[in-house]
Amino acid sequence: MPLSAARLLPDRVRGSYVAKFALVMVAVLVITVGAAAFFYVDITGELTANVQSEMELAADDDAGELANWVETNEQAVETIATREEVVNSDDEAIDTALEEELETMPTEIVGLHYADLETGEIAHSTDDETVGTDLADLDLELHTRLSGGDVTEFEFQGGIPGTTYSDTYDRDGDHFIAFFSSIDGADAAVMIEADVTELDATFNDQIEGGYTQVIDIDDGDVMIADDHDAVLSTYRDGTDSRAVTEADLDIASGALEYDDTDEVAAYAQVEGTDWLLVSHAPQDEAYAITRDVATSLIGLIGISLAGFLVIGATIGRSTARAMDDLADNATALSHGETDLELDDDGRIDEVGQVRASFDGIRRYLETAAEQADAIARQEFDAPVLEEDVPGKLGDSLETMRTDLETYIDDVETSREEAEAAQAEAAEARREAEELAEDLERKAGEFGQVMGEAAEGDLTQRLDEGVDNEALAAIARAFNEMLEDLERTIVDIQTLAEDVDHVSTDVTGRVAEIENASEEVSRSAEEIATATADQSDRFRTVNGEMNDLSATIEEIASTADDVASVSSRAAERADVAGAAASDIHEEMNRLEHRAEEITAQVGQLDAEMGEISEIVDLIDDIAEQTNLLALNASIEAASAAEGGDGFAVVASEVKSLAEETGEATQEVDALIAEVQGSVDETVAEIDRMREQVDRGMDAVDEGTEAIEGITEQVERANDGVQSINEATDEQARASERVVTMVDEATESSEATRDETETVAAATEEQTATISDVAAGAQSLTEMADDLRASLDAFEVDGGGGRDSEGERARETDIVLRHDEDDLEPADG
Repeated sequence: MPLSAARLLPDRVRGSYVAKFALVMVAVLVITVGAAAFFYVDITGELTANVQSEMELAADDDAGELANWVETNEQAVETIATREEVVNSDDEAIDTALEEELETMPTEIVGLHYADLETGEIAHSTDDETVGTDLADLDLELHTRLSGGDVTEFEFQGGIPGTTYSDTYDRDGDHFIAFFSSIDGADAAVMIEADVTELDATFNDQIEGGYTQVIDIDDGDVMIADDHDAVLSTYRDGTDSRAVTEADLDIASGALEYDDTDEVAAYAQVEGTDWLLVSHAPQDEAYAITRDVATSLIGLIGISLAGFLVIGATIGRSTARAMDDLADNATALSHGETDLELDDDGRIDEVGQVRASFDGIRRYLETAAEQADAIARQEFDAPVLEEDVPGKLGDSLETMRTDLETYIDDVETSREEAEAAQAEAAEARREAEELAEDLERKAGEFGQVMGEAAEGDLTQRLDEGVDNEALAAIARAFNEMLEDLERTIVDIQTLAEDVDHVSTDVTGRVAEIENASEEVSRSAEEIATATADQSDRFRTVNGEMNDLSATIEEIASTADDVASVSSRAAERADVAGAAASDIHEEMNRLEHRAEEITAQVGQLDAEMGEISEIVDLIDDIAEQTNLLALNASIEAASAAEGGDGFAVVASEVKSLAEETGEATQEVDALIAEVQGSVDETVAEIDRMREQVDRGMDAVDEGTEAIEGITEQVERANDGVQSINEATDEQARASERVVTMVDEATESSEATRDETETVAAATEEQTATISDVAAGAQSLTEMADDLRASLDAFEVDGGGGRDSEGERARETDIVLRHDEDDLEPADG
């Protein structure tokens, strides 16, 4: 006990070890009880706060789940309202669609309805008993979300503005929440009905005896509860309830106690609604752990008190008796009485050691006194002077001086080490600030380059020579990504140009085919004209055969003319056959060209897939950048005052990651547009191939018809030549001549019919080729649209890399065709 504090005690207490021991015991007990009470209050307060915090977190989680449930049902009813069956207002289709959607809904959704807003009644429903229900009888309170997250409430007056939801309402003794979505182009809406008694099972009441209720903040009524009778009742004091009042003050969540019902309540606002979720639990169950802690502390205090009493009754009493004996001996020794007898009870504890030390002091004083007496008597040869007297003041001072010097040396060494450590810390801080400034500058440069690249300038490159390894890795990955993307864009541009060239070439070739078809058509018309003349002349010959002698010379002349016409007809038939063969070969080459274009467009689709992979790579880089921002934030937090630079870098890198994410979204949208153009190009090429196939069929029919004409003309020509050769024998073989003229007439008529067939086939072929020309022109326009879409990217078109030049040459080789193969056969 300090001397200043001991002086405040009464002399009676100061003069008794037992009294002081008892006083210390009482003080220790008082301090122990006070500390236990303090810790009890502190621990129970902290446990109470933890219980309320856990209930608040659970209420906030339940409120979030309920908000997600409301939003999910709003999206579901909006999706159903856009279904084609619902929009078309087909009664049977609406019933089928509602039944299909109900099968996919959770258990709390008990019905889907189609409401006719003009009559205000439910016209279709998955529950037949609900059909015909008047919505006005339900007293619906609807809600609409406003910008900024606010919610406005209004009564149902016959109209549904977009998508909305209702407060809990009563229908036939059951309680429901409804979700509405208006149908475009119709005075009707889709309605989802949910049973509120099924929703309580989704709440997380972890404490036994706990329950959860959802309150309407505007009127204080219960919207959702596990007790059916509590639904639509007033919650406690209504809008004056503490939870509702605090929610009105824009306090998102909190916890409080209701002493009148001995309950703990935690509340949280349901985002996007005017509802408040309140979770209740009995205080006895919620604070059960607090009661256990109090019991444990009381037991601990009782054990401590019992221990103190045992110590005081045993150790304290015997020690006090020994101290009294030592006090009496010390008093006698202070009076100069060194001839003392000390009781030896065999104790070897601290009291025994003190008693032995006291006896040593007595002997030491006796020796010192005897030596002093010897020196005073100048008895320097006294035997007592030879005895050792330890503990000289000089030796103690020398030892103290040595220890003090050692201590000063240690302090000086520590001071020098501290100054060195401070200098190193200053140098490290300076280097960290320089690193932070460099990272901030590089982050700004990276952001600018990535921004320009996101705007379409793919020639931008990040500096890979930065000192920071993470930024250097990002720069290398980003530059490689831009190089791949640039090569891909260049390849697509080259491919688009080649497709344009090929389409133009196809258009020109189709024009040549059209010219050839027109020439075939003209030839067929000439053949038809000649054949008609031939038929007329055959009839004339047949009519004049009765007067064979008088008109033999005229017959010979006519036979010569017929022979000449037949020869020309045969030659025309050969030319038509050759032209038809050329057209057939040209159509084959056109079909081959269309297949190659289809393959190139397929390669273009694959290139678009590579672009999608590159966009995924950008997303990965953005995620790595976010990790870099997180690391910088951790460094900033650990560096305390010296972490401002890291905080700035973390902010800049995070911003860079967000800008990179936005850039990937823009590139993804552009890729979607290009992909759409590619799909349209593929569809147009397929239509062109179908037209080419129809042209091939028409050409085949025309070729077969021309071959038939050729055979007929040849037979007719042979007959005419026979007539010409037999003119001199006309008189002797008049009957044979008549017969041959009849055959020639039939052949001529057959030739005329075949010629008309050829003309019709030629006209059909010309129309088909016109369709092919239109398809080729459409392909050219689509190639122009594709190039226009790719012009949004700025790339290095110089072809500085060997790999890019080789790829461009390979693409050109694939798309290039032998011009000689595309020329008409008759050219």
